[in-house]
Amino acid sequence: MLMAASTHELLLLRDLGLSFNACFTINCGIITAMMYIVVAWVFAWHCTPICNND
Repeated sequence: MLMAASTHELLLLRDLGLSFNACFTINCGIITAMMYIVVAWVFAWHCTPICNND
């Protein structure tokens, strides 16, 4: 009985871990994409006056 309970809990923990990893990976991807967009926007914003001055 104890073995079944612990096995069930381990499976539950594993499922929670997998869902957490998936959520973290998705959030990390979104944050990374947003950072790239912000960096590209700032770079373009700073580059444009320089290009126009030339």
